[in-house]
Amino acid sequence: MRKKLVGIDIGSHNIKLVAGKINKGMFEADGYEIIKTPAGAFLEDGTLNLEVFFGSNPFEDELSEAVARLGCKNGECFLSLSSSALIIRERKFPPASNKEIGSIVKMEAHNFLLGLEEDYILDYKVIDEVVEEGKAMLKCIVAAVPRNVIESYMQLIEQCGLRLNSVDIHSGCVSNFSSMAGVEPGRDTLVIDMGARHTRFVIFSGSDYFAEIEIVAGRMDSLESLGKFAQEVRRVMDYYRTRKFGSQIDNIVVMGGASNSEGILEYLESVTNVAVGKINVPPYFEKISADRENGTQDYSMLIPAIGAVLRLKSKQINLLPEEIIKKRKAGKKYVAAGVAAIVLIGFLSGIYIGISREIDRLSKLNKQMERDSGTLELASEHQAFLDSVEKRVEEKRQILERIEEENESFTSMFSSLEKKLPADIGFINVTSSSGGEIVIKGTAGSEVSVAELVHNLKDDGYFEKVFVSSIERDSSENSGCSFTLTCSFGR
Repeated sequence: MRKKLVGIDIGSHNIKLVAGKINKGMFEADGYEIIKTPAGAFLEDGTLNLEVFFGSNPFEDELSEAVARLGCKNGECFLSLSSSALIIRERKFPPASNKEIGSIVKMEAHNFLLGLEEDYILDYKVIDEVVEEGKAMLKCIVAAVPRNVIESYMQLIEQCGLRLNSVDIHSGCVSNFSSMAGVEPGRDTLVIDMGARHTRFVIFSGSDYFAEIEIVAGRMDSLESLGKFAQEVRRVMDYYRTRKFGSQIDNIVVMGGASNSEGILEYLESVTNVAVGKINVPPYFEKISADRENGTQDYSMLIPAIGAVLRLKSKQINLLPEEIIKKRKAGKKYVAAGVAAIVLIGFLSGIYIGISREIDRLSKLNKQMERDSGTLELASEHQAFLDSVEKRVEEKRQILERIEEENESFTSMFSSLEKKLPADIGFINVTSSSGGEIVIKGTAGSEVSVAELVHNLKDDGYFEKVFVSSIERDSSENSGCSFTLTCSFGR
């Protein structure tokens, strides 16, 4: 059974955890927890004060207990980061490869870092392509955070029994979620995340991220405080209108704990003259929140955590230390190499087993021909089998020769397939049949993902034929299935 995916958002007031799986491109939660952030959780430099999480206080080990309640120990964790130590800048670079842009970012970082580059973790993502003075440019978000801040988060996550997969910035997580569920391609949207101490405005031009603005938020418990908040909203809307000439905000989407305040949606709509709403709550969440005090109102608080799991196929920001990312990629390559070795053995076994069978049959035919040498049909069949053996050996020789000439290997084959692997596919095992075919058994979130895998295997060109031998729905879950694929080499 596949491990659960866990999204975590550690806010100044609450820690939000959501566990579940990817289903048809969307995250489907089967459980969540919202617990109070302990007093003194953040030190002045932005690092986490681990003592208040696991020291002798009422909060002791509550986070680990929340993870246990969700049944996601040893699961993959995706973190939404909103830290006072986080530095975010917008920059424009000429078109280049990811590696080249990474080098440019490191050089550019000297202009805004508050210390030595080696004390920070940097990453970027391309958010738009623009033309300036007749030249194409890539509009990028550059994020930097002190290394010791990330290390403190890593320690916290690991002590809770989870494996940290990625660390994305808050706006990136909101963008990931909103790109799939919150914004409409033809409308410009302002997403407002109303937290306990900070309010974040994320602007989308159509379905594309445009900008993020953060303000310190006070309690909205009076007409005066509401008036100040409305003024900030109008200021952000004016900012977008002046920065993107001829555009205006068409609708506002609110989320976060403070968005549950009574009458806030109607008030914002009256002062902005723009439609204001909340993210639609999916049916599955109505079930898992039925026995909670706030019911479906909790959903808007979980969106950054959900967005942290929804990492899109395009390059996303990941503020894990580079050496950790490289080590994990290397681990995946070793796994791919192990699988490739199994396939290679099976592949070669298939060659010789097949040839051995042909030779056995030939031998029987030869004996029969000795008994009846005058039979022309037997002679023809004898020649046909000789041709068959020669053709089969030649096909296998060409495959091996092609791999050698192009400096390819079975490891690289599986590495290339890994890049095209649907997110919710999990392999149980990979073996070979007696005929030299590759048999892949695995699990998937849906039949659609299996179809996508079949298409990718065919498209990669290593296999001549790929077909689904069997597929069964998992009766123990609402969705998901197990499958068996049979693949035969063709090049």
